[in-house]
Amino acid sequence: MFKRILRKKDRKSRYDFRRSAKEVGRWFSEGRGQALLAAEKSAIDLELENHFGYHLLEISVCENSRLSSASPVQHCFCLNPMFSHLEKGALAARLDAFPIESESLDIVLLHHVIEFAATPHQTLKEVSRVLIPRGHAVLVVFNRWSLIGIWKKILGLSANDRSQDFQSLSPQRIEDWCKLLDMEPVSIQHVYYGFPAGSGLVKKLFGFLESLGQRFGLPFGAVYILTLQKNLNALTPLKPDWRISAPRLGRFSAVQPLTGRVPSAPFSQQKKKVLH
Repeated sequence: MFKRILRKKDRKSRYDFRRSAKEVGRWFSEGRGQALLAAEKSAIDLELENHFGYHLLEISVCENSRLSSASPVQHCFCLNPMFSHLEKGALAARLDAFPIESESLDIVLLHHVIEFAATPHQTLKEVSRVLIPRGHAVLVVFNRWSLIGIWKKILGLSANDRSQDFQSLSPQRIEDWCKLLDMEPVSIQHVYYGFPAGSGLVKKLFGFLESLGQRFGLPFGAVYILTLQKNLNALTPLKPDWRISAPRLGRFSAVQPLTGRVPSAPFSQQKKKVLH
C-alpha cells in the first residue's frame, strides 16, 4: 500500500512543467525537433486564420517561438510558467492560476502544455475561465500512439528522448474534461506522419506514410491539434424582472424585483405599448 502511494506521488511530481519544458524546448531547437515544429507552425497558422477577436494568449514549451504570429488578432501576448527570459508584455504565472480577468480572452493557444502540466485538468479549468463565451482554445498535444512513437518504442529510442516523456492524453479524454468545463470540440487535425531522421528506404517509407496520412486524416500523426469552443448557454446571466407585483395603493404601486428570466416582448410590441 505504501509503495502504491509513493508511485502515485512520484508520477505526479514527474511532470514538472518548468523542468520538462526546458528539455523539450531544447529538443525543438535541434534538427529532429525543428522539422516537427515547422509542421506544427504551418498547421497552427491555418487554424488561427479562421478565428478573430481582440486578445490572444499563447503558452508554449518553446520560449522564443511566436506560434501565433499568423493570427489576425492584434493583441497577442505570452504567459511564461518558467519565470525566465520574459519578453516585453509577457506574463509569469503558474499554469493552475492565470493572472487574467475572467471572460476576457478570445483565443488561448496551448503548445505542448497539457501533457507536461502537473494538473492538466486545472489548467483547462483556467482556460475556460478566461475565455469569453464562444471563445476558442487551440491545444497542440503529442500523440503517444503516433507512428513515430511506436517506431521509437520498437527500436528502444524513447528512454533518452524527452519528447516521448509526457502524460498520455487522448483527444477523447481531453474532450471529456472540457465538456465539464462548458467547452465543446470543434475540430481536430493530426500533424506529421513522417520520421524526423533517416535516409534511403526509411525516408521513402515515411514519406509515403506522410502523404497517406494527410490525404485520409489518419489518427497516427506525431501531434494532434484540438480546437475547442466555450459554450454560451451555461453563461446566460439571470436578470431581475422589475414588474408590478404588489397591490395598487391609490394612484401609486409598489415595484419589487422578481428573480428569474422572463422572455421580453419583441421590439415592435414594446413600441406599440409605448405609443398607447
